[in-house]
Amino acid sequence: MVTKQANATEMGMSDRVVAAVEKTWRGLGEDVDVVHAGPVEEAIDYTVVVPRLRQVECFLRRDQPLERASGKLVSLVDDGWQVCALLPTSALGEAHGAFRGLSIRLQGWWERDQDGEIRFTSPERP
Repeated sequence: MVTKQANATEMGMSDRVVAAVEKTWRGLGEDVDVVHAGPVEEAIDYTVVVPRLRQVECFLRRDQPLERASGKLVSLVDDGWQVCALLPTSALGEAHGAFRGLSIRLQGWWERDQDGEIRFTSPERP
């Protein structure tokens, strides 16, 4: 896995969402690691790791079926991590079905029209 800096001048949407997650955790005083999962983790594009809290936030790719992420999410939970899957709000309904019964949280994101700021829903259980 390759560590990614989230301060690139031109960022795609996944980079922007991950940068917003990183900024939020750093604003709370937490050290975080942003990791680009690469081609090995087909359904997970990035993870934001908060080591002190044993928290992992996984940015899921929308060009892959959500179910492809299930194995990795379960593996992280089994390893003692608290796991949150980040998806656009439009995909939360599908995610509830795909991840029902998993001990993870789902958190939606959207881009605010007025200023393009990335916003987040409250975490939900699938």
